[in-house]
Amino acid sequence: MSACASSTASESAPARKEPFIFIVDDDMAMGPLIMEALVDEGYKVQLFHDPLQAARVFAAAKPKPDVLITDSEMPGLHSLELVERCRRISPNLRFIMASGHTDERLRRLYAVQPDYVFQKPHSVEHLLAAVRELVGEPGCG
Repeated sequence: MSACASSTASESAPARKEPFIFIVDDDMAMGPLIMEALVDEGYKVQLFHDPLQAARVFAAAKPKPDVLITDSEMPGLHSLELVERCRRISPNLRFIMASGHTDERLRRLYAVQPDYVFQKPHSVEHLLAAVRELVGEPGCG
C-alpha cells in the first residue's frame, strides 16, 4: 500500500496531476537507470541524452515538467544553462543536478541554483527521496 493511502473520504477527492519529470543525462547507462526507478515509483518521466533536444521539447511540452534532473556537464549545453532556458518558460521548475566533480565556481556564474546537487556516484534511493520532497509521491495530493 502506498505511503499516501488513507481513508475512503480522501479517495473520493479529485485526482491531482501526476508529477512529470525530465531526465537529461548523456550517460547512456545512468539515465535509463534513473528513469526506471522513477517509473517504478509511479512518476511520469521523459529521458533525453541530448540537452539541446531536451530544451526544444521542454519549450513545446504541455504540461510542463515539474522537475528537471540533469548531469552537470553534457556536450552542447551545460545543465545550468539548460535550466536557465527552461525556467524562463516555467519559473517554478525544480532542479536536481548530478555532478562528477564540484561545480561551485561554475554554479556561481549562473542565476539558477539547483534544489539538490548529488556528487557522482550517488544512490538512486537518495535521488528518489529528493524527488519525493520536491513534488510528493505520485497520486498523493
